[in-house]
Amino acid sequence: MNAEQKESPFTQIFRDEIEALAEVGQMVTYVEEVPAENSIQVLLECGRKQLKIIFEKNAPIKTHVENLLTPGLDRVEHETTILYFLAKRIMTVYATLLQKDVPYLFQSRVPNMHSWAEKNGRKLFMWGKIHSPAQGYDELVDRFDIDDFRTYRAVIYPEKRLPVD
Repeated sequence: MNAEQKESPFTQIFRDEIEALAEVGQMVTYVEEVPAENSIQVLLECGRKQLKIIFEKNAPIKTHVENLLTPGLDRVEHETTILYFLAKRIMTVYATLLQKDVPYLFQSRVPNMHSWAEKNGRKLFMWGKIHSPAQGYDELVDRFDIDDFRTYRAVIYPEKRLPVD
């Protein structure tokens, strides 16, 4: 974050969440928060993967994971699941701060990510509808000319908090 960008109120809360999950937090690096007009992008790294969590005003939360090609980085076992576990926690904090349910879309055309979404991702996010060209198009999928682009949908619920006196 450069000197001109103002840190959002979510930044410290997200960092605190990583520290609170100490075991996971030791393997995950909070890279940065990239503020943009009406959105926040949080970048997390674990092993050879980077996960971007995209929070846009009045839109579903989205994520994007990619492999890091930096020499010298070691793979961490279950790095994708570790990143998404922490991402879900951050998404829950976000929903709690907004005090409303927030939709989440996981979209991928990568077969390995489809497998992850069907196994570990399903356990973590309890997907609702899954859309793929094989199942028919919807408004989210038909913009893409990709044979196996899939969209998984979930809802992130706020935590129940008791009022503080």
